[in-house]
Amino acid sequence: VETRLHAASGLPLVGRAHWPDSAYRRDELPERVLQFGTGMLLRALCAGSVDAANRAGAFHGRIVVVQSTPHGSARAINAQDGLFTLVERGLLDGAPIERTRLIGAVSRALVADTEWQAVRAAVVQPELQVIVSNVTEAGFRLDGDVRPDATGARAPAGFPAKLLDVLHARFERLPDGPPLYVIPTELVPDNGPCLAAMIDRLASPCGERFLGWLANQVRFCSSLVDRITTGSPPPETRAALEKQLGYADELLTVTEPYALWAIEGEPAALRAAFPIDVAPDAVVFASDIGMHRERKLRLLNGAHTALAPLALLAGVATVREAAEHPRLGPFLERTLFQELVPATDIPRVQAQAFAASVLERFRNPWLRHEWRVIATNQTMKMRLRVAPAIERFVQDERRVPPGLALACAAHLRYLRPVSEGAGPRPGRRGAVGLFSRAASRIPRGDHPGARPTRARKRRGDSRMIDAALASGVIAVVRLPAGADFRALAGALVAGGVSVVEITLTTPGALAAIRDLTAQGAVPGAVVGAGTVLDEGSARDVIAAGARFVVSPTLDQGVMRCCREANVPCMPGALTPRELLEASRAGASHIKLFPASLVGPRYIREVLAPLPFLRLVPSGGVSLDNAGDWIRAGAIAVSLGSALVSPSLVAEQGWDRLTARARALIDRVAVARRQPAEAPA
Repeated sequence: VETRLHAASGLPLVGRAHWPDSAYRRDELPERVLQFGTGMLLRALCAGSVDAANRAGAFHGRIVVVQSTPHGSARAINAQDGLFTLVERGLLDGAPIERTRLIGAVSRALVADTEWQAVRAAVVQPELQVIVSNVTEAGFRLDGDVRPDATGARAPAGFPAKLLDVLHARFERLPDGPPLYVIPTELVPDNGPCLAAMIDRLASPCGERFLGWLANQVRFCSSLVDRITTGSPPPETRAALEKQLGYADELLTVTEPYALWAIEGEPAALRAAFPIDVAPDAVVFASDIGMHRERKLRLLNGAHTALAPLALLAGVATVREAAEHPRLGPFLERTLFQELVPATDIPRVQAQAFAASVLERFRNPWLRHEWRVIATNQTMKMRLRVAPAIERFVQDERRVPPGLALACAAHLRYLRPVSEGAGPRPGRRGAVGLFSRAASRIPRGDHPGARPTRARKRRGDSRMIDAALASGVIAVVRLPAGADFRALAGALVAGGVSVVEITLTTPGALAAIRDLTAQGAVPGAVVGAGTVLDEGSARDVIAAGARFVVSPTLDQGVMRCCREANVPCMPGALTPRELLEASRAGASHIKLFPASLVGPRYIREVLAPLPFLRLVPSGGVSLDNAGDWIRAGAIAVSLGSALVSPSLVAEQGWDRLTARARALIDRVAVARRQPAEAPA
């Protein structure tokens, strides 16, 4: 096979000779996908996903790429026999990662202006069942001369008209072929129905037979793409990568490890036509992708939009610099976890996990994501991404979110024209001082994904308990000797209850904690110790591996021990004075005990003057009244024998325990969606 030299580097240009047939025999695979757009995002996501599915033996197909505009990568694609290198660089679970893979999913590229007949011929292949597009938002509209060329030799102007023409070619030459799935990836809400409406409008003069075929044979699927791909690497980075690879690559594509392509449609039908979901975290087929859209819009895009004006006012250029900034970083974390996460409809555990991944992506040392680019159309983005979060937060929490309020103030200050007499926009030194004074008034709550700071350590690292309590339930285990703690914890986790408190009144409690916290013992379980009455006991349970400590009272020795070990402590309190003292002592969560003496109404009345308290009632909570406590304002509920019945454990009724846990989780979830009652 002929190898061509790259003029600039002197290295051989990547091509057919570099492809390892051991991956898959790409030249023998049919063209099963027609792709409009030659950009990097589709290379990093669509071609990367198809390549992975081919390597897994799931898809057996290639992509024919259409360059819709005069400018694109068609020439380079064909010069490299459709091959390019995907470089994934970033952080994964806090550790740097770099992976390179030669992508062989693209067969060829066609230029619409000069090769339209070949485009029409490609779409009538019976193996081809998928059309993907990414023509940018500017091209995703009815525009220009949409009249088709009667001969089919000339490409219509505008992407929707081009798509209509290839669909009509399919109708004429393969009317009884398999159904087509049209999957737009443009960043437009409901991009599938939006594109379908444009096609319907253009197709109205084409006759009833074509319209009927269109309705029966073509499925328009909304999709959401999420992968930061920053463009061609700088010359020095490119040279180093190409030297390492041993070849030159004009299409070298650098991206982050994180990837998501969520496609809306009937999953089984999508999988039959386009089986590329071999990595279920990266490619998702779902009948409703609203959750994926919501978390990207509210958490990723919302965090970008909220922080952009503050970063620009402070003279901070990139997202990574802001995430590592001594004041912008903690502000970002607190606003993301304590204000944006609660303002979504996403289940709390999923929202927090995604938010943690957002922070990791923001800290990617290899991506130069600039705030000046992110802040484009900032006013519209604030209206769509931040304003709804503020409205939802105020509705649920009955207070203004301080971080988002500061973001709004910074947005107005950033847009304020110099002509108003306020002088120029503040530079780095002045803005940092202004920001620091405002940000210092915002408490830095603990949350998953946060980095330990001096201020956080006073409360212990409660990131874990925050995430675990997202389910809203603590299972209190107080049992006689001989209980099978692993089976018990496994049954609870299977039912959705991950937080397990082993009380020191249980015989063998320390051994049980040590066993349950061993690596891999019960995946998903967060095990802590309860009824910890003094500092010595606190040291013992922490040494055994307890992830949190619960006490029926406020003991300063227990609090101090937990603080030094950076383990969250939940002291018990009942009266308003005791509750306030526990909060001032550094407790992020407080056990309301014994809750049976007061009832849910008591929480509503206490939270009216003390809304910052995070209360977990314990004692007197049952499956029947758990929802009442949550509706009253409890952050979670703590149940002992009402959930972990000694008789059920003695009978080893693990399936029944799982069912009981699941029923409790469902009741808590329903209560959280219902509005809180105001105090009488």
